[in-house]
Formats: sequence, C-alpha cells, structure tokens
Amino acid sequence: MNLSEQLRQARESQGLSQEALAERLNLSRQSISKWELGASVPTPENLKALCEVLEFSPEPESPPSPQKAPILWKALTALLTLALLSAVLYIMFIRTPPDPSPSITGVYFYDKTGAPLPTEAGWHVLPPGETVIIAVTFDAGTDPDQFPHAAVLYLTPSGTETFEERQQLALRSIGDGESGLVLFTWEVPQDLMDHLEVVLECLGGQTYADYYNVAVLDT
Repeated sequence: MNLSEQLRQARESQGLSQEALAERLNLSRQSISKWELGASVPTPENLKALCEVLEFSPEPESPPSPQKAPILWKALTALLTLALLSAVLYIMFIRTPPDPSPSITGVYFYDKTGAPLPTEAGWHVLPPGETVIIAVTFDAGTDPDQFPHAAVLYLTPSGTETFEERQQLALRSIGDGESGLVLFTWEVPQDLMDHLEVVLECLGGQTYADYYNVAVLDT
C-alpha cells in the first residue's frame, strides 16, 4: 500500500475530515488532499506530525526497480519506430480502411535531461520551477479537409473544468498533412494541481483533445 492510501485510511480511522486534520496541523486542506491523491508527499516534519496526530506508523513501500534514465532523442526515436512498425503491420495484415480523422496518439512528459517523469494515482508529477519537455505524437488522418494545422496546450485549474478558467500555455504549427511529433517546453509553476488539455486544431475547424492531470511534487 502506498503512502497516500495509508494516510487516507489513518485519517478515516480517526474519524477526521481533511479540514479537521489540516486545522490540527496548521496546514491547508489542499495539502492534505494532495497527499491523499498522491499528487505530492509530505515533508519529513509534516509526516512526523501526521504520525502523531493520526497515531499510525507508515508501512514501507516497495522501492521501484532502478532504471537508467534514457536520453530524450533515444526515447523519442524508439517511440516513433514503434509507431511506424505498428502502422506497417496494420496495413500488411489487417488491411482495414484508414481512419480519415486526425488523432492524438500519445503525450509524454520528460525532465530537462530527457528522463521520463513519474505518474502516481493518475497524476503526472512534475518538478516545480523547472523546465519540462512535453512530446505530443499524432496522426494526421487521410482527409485533407481535416488535416491538423496546430497543436495547442491549455491549463485548467483542477476542480473548475470550465473554459472560462482555461489558459493557453503554448502553440505549435503543423505542416498540412504532416504526421509525427510536436515538442513543447514548459516552465512548471511552483504550485500546480491542474488539468492539462492537449488539442489538435484542424483545417476544417474541427478540434481533437486529450486531457491529463498534472501536479508538482512537494519538496
């Protein structure tokens, strides 16, 4: 069981709400929520206070297997090679008509050294105040009237999910009929617990979107 689940179970076993626990610790309710969602982890001082208030000792989590951080260009080359191989096998053996509509085939997050960034409980965990690389892979489809002409990143605060709160982060142009990859760089805010929306804008006015939860790791 990971730490976020242990904290939630310990709080509920004491009959405390997030607000009540935050008041005892002299912290914000958002901090408690982030810890229980796995979007951030408490500092050693806060963890000690949690153990005292909730009367529990955290169980050790299984450490992840050590992996050598790949260089970005190697990771992207392998990704595009796999996509190309999949497309060739699809054409050779399945022989179904291609989809005329564009699509986003993947969105990947890397730190500035090219190492993939972690995910926890459905959240992409980003380093606060640092530049990250966001790689968007897409298929342009087969209909020239719908070819993508731009890829756009938008940010919406978690819990609002409304276009009125949406902020455009970055835009990249795409050549007509081009299929492949778009790279974005983004300086991560110090405080972040939002929805990242990745959108393909097409020549005919159509848009195709994917959504990702992003948050910073407490330090």
